Amino acid sequence: MPSSSSRGRPFLIGGLVFIAIALIANEWVLGASLTVGGRITNPASRIVLALFDVAALLVGLTFLVRRERAPWRQMLLSVVATLFTLGLAEGGLRLVFAVRSWTTPQSRILAGTIGWRPRANATVERDLPAFGHVRYQTTRDGFRIYGDPASPKRKVLVVGDSFTEGEHLSTGETYYELLAAMRPDLELFAIGGGGYGTLQEFMLVDEFVDGIKPWLVIVQMHPNDLINNSHALESRSTTDNNQLTRPYWENGRVVPKFPENPGWGPLYNLARHSYLLRLVNVNLTFLRAKSVGSIEQFARPDDPDVLQAVATTVELLQMIQKRAGVPVAVFSARPDKAFSFWSVSDVCRRAGVEFIPGVGEAVEAAHAAGEKVTGLPLDAHWNRRGNEIAAGVINAWLKRE
Repeated sequence: MPSSSSRGRPFLIGGLVFIAIALIANEWVLGASLTVGGRITNPASRIVLALFDVAALLVGLTFLVRRERAPWRQMLLSVVATLFTLGLAEGGLRLVFAVRSWTTPQSRILAGTIGWRPRANATVERDLPAFGHVRYQTTRDGFRIYGDPASPKRKVLVVGDSFTEGEHLSTGETYYELLAAMRPDLELFAIGGGGYGTLQEFMLVDEFVDGIKPWLVIVQMHPNDLINNSHALESRSTTDNNQLTRPYWENGRVVPKFPENPGWGPLYNLARHSYLLRLVNVNLTFLRAKSVGSIEQFARPDDPDVLQAVATTVELLQMIQKRAGVPVAVFSARPDKAFSFWSVSDVCRRAGVEFIPGVGEAVEAAHAAGEKVTGLPLDAHWNRRGNEIAAGVINAWLKRE
């Protein structure tokens, strides 16, 4: 018959493991390893981690204190307590997000087939570490700027992603508002969604082009658009995966999908529907991106997923031009060849749409010269100065063309 010390050894080891987990999985250690600023500031994340730490510490101490008597009943109670705590954390997280949505002005809303969109007539004031005090405002239908459709001026419709949404910019600081100030002969309309791919930008054009009747449509793109235009690539990405259901253009139709990781199997659906597991998954994804990189660093132009995504992006730009019925011009918020496996200018050439060169390059050159043009190292989006440079390049192109 095994001695009490032999019977207690598994509980000793288990107790030490749980205590080690509690010491590692806390907001200070994880903040230092997972966040740019070195600490976790999100209240919901801190609550979840605190509850997890307490549960792991209690289980570990129970195992250590009662290890000699093989406390099966206490172990069962510990398991029940742990499950109860996890359930409490899940419910608490859902409650926190619900209360936040009721009490805190939100800049975006979930919106059916398009996935999400900027909230109409929103005003959100906050302090952002990289940008200072920001007063973000939208007008009708989520537009940052909505001109007069009846104006005799030439009307320009601008669509894009987070660089166009400008959630980190106060009114008057976006590139299209600065362009409007440079060009009083133009009537500007601009709307964008953070994380948008080209299909979502097509949906914006499709929804609003008839009411605006623009003379020109400008599409702001980003090198990561190719990832967001492909369910396969977005599922392989650890840096450009929005963890949201979005529409993809597949076989001539719009297909809403969640960017899944096939290696997880059915566990991914569980993670998708649990606020707690989604939070854990997002943080683990960031950790994985830091340690092993992402598809953006390793993809090759001949990768089958890349080839398919390029063809899809070309088709989507052609769809925008056909639906708009007017010239379409595209520019990239980052240097054109920021990713080695595709370029925005090449896709534009293949799609038969105009490409506005030099926007991302001009902002990058100013950064290299020592100007503060973005929110780096915390945020790569343009600040007001970056938007001024972009507006100047676009205005120079308009004058030439």
